[in-house]
Amino acid sequence: MTAVYQLGNRGEDDISAYGLATRLGYTFGLPWKPHVMVQFINGSGDNKPNDGRSGTFDGVFSGADSVLYGWMNMFFWSNTREYRVDATVSPADKLSFRAEYHYFTLDEKKDAWYYPGKAQRRDVTGNSGRELGHEIDLTFNWKPFSWLDILGGYCMFFSGEFIEKTGPAPDASWTFLQTVFFF
Repeated sequence: MTAVYQLGNRGEDDISAYGLATRLGYTFGLPWKPHVMVQFINGSGDNKPNDGRSGTFDGVFSGADSVLYGWMNMFFWSNTREYRVDATVSPADKLSFRAEYHYFTLDEKKDAWYYPGKAQRRDVTGNSGRELGHEIDLTFNWKPFSWLDILGGYCMFFSGEFIEKTGPAPDASWTFLQTVFFF
């Protein structure tokens, strides 16, 4: 578990914000070493923008952290709640397959959806709801040699109510294959 509290000033606003990341997993003593994991991440939001106080947590990882927010990299640790479940199996010592499910919501409806690069989309009325969307990631990792690591996957994002009501909201998919050579 990681817990962070921020205080100070941003312009004229007094800052009082927090970030929380918790994860719990278990590996079963069975063939293929099945592993299950649940995760909850919360970066606080501001329930009253423009009141002289900022409750929006300013995440330090710029959002581009697939370990925390899914492989699509659409989220940032600000005004976000993420609920995650995943399962991994390893049919061979150097081969694993993982399925991940992520559910994303806003922490505060009147604050913005902040995504990588700190871009944002906002409904100051809060009438667009809280749901950002669902992400499913299917990945594999193969290490055929000590000097080679191959990672690939297929990922899908399904827009939620907030995204649909505040601008373009097409569902998205992404396929990737990467290799790492160790020297």
